Amino acid sequence: GFGVGGMFRKMYTRNIFGHIGFSISSVEDEQVVDFIYQYGNSISPGKLNRFLIIPLFCGAEYRIFADEIRNNFRPFVDIGGGPFMLYSSPGQEEFFSSLGNGQSHYSAGGYIGLGAYWGENQGTLIGVNFRFVYAPYPKGIESLENGLTGERVRKKEFGGFYITLTFGAGYE
Repeated sequence: GFGVGGMFRKMYTRNIFGHIGFSISSVEDEQVVDFIYQYGNSISPGKLNRFLIIPLFCGAEYRIFADEIRNNFRPFVDIGGGPFMLYSSPGQEEFFSSLGNGQSHYSAGGYIGLGAYWGENQGTLIGVNFRFVYAPYPKGIESLENGLTGERVRKKEFGGFYITLTFGAGYE
């Protein structure tokens, strides 16, 4: 799915940064099949719920190869974690109207990533980050109903591989 978020980032040393980020993005159950028919309408047979994940993660970045690479390309590794909210809403209703009929669920998770910022001016943050997010919800939330057996599938893992694009400004 797609999402949007914000981040506050602070430099502690030349190579170590801390950050706190808040975002909201959609999460799909990989077992759900969407069929698109005339005029762009779609149907997802058996889909019980759609999901949004809203994490509040704190983390740290470590700039790698700082002495070997010029300042216009700044690769880093990062790690973080914290609480997140899962919001589930009815999957067979229209997206915006279904939001009023949803439920909140809470858990905690984390991530590990690799990324880079580029540009000579370090006050401007333009970058990309490839992260693996671990976001378990042990109780699970019903996501899909098998039309033949009536069995309901519970989704228990809401993380995965994320590509994050960063556009921002730094200040001192």
